[in-house]
Amino acid sequence: MNIELPTIPAGVLVLFGLVAPYLQAIIQRPSWRP
Repeated sequence: MNIELPTIPAGVLVLFGLVAPYLQAIIQRPSWRP
């Protein structure tokens, strides 16, 4: 079963939208790491 880009479930887009800001914050601010 091949998953094409146009057939990405809305849930995945929403999840990515919620996680993206945190990933960017961690990448831009390595000081968060202990």
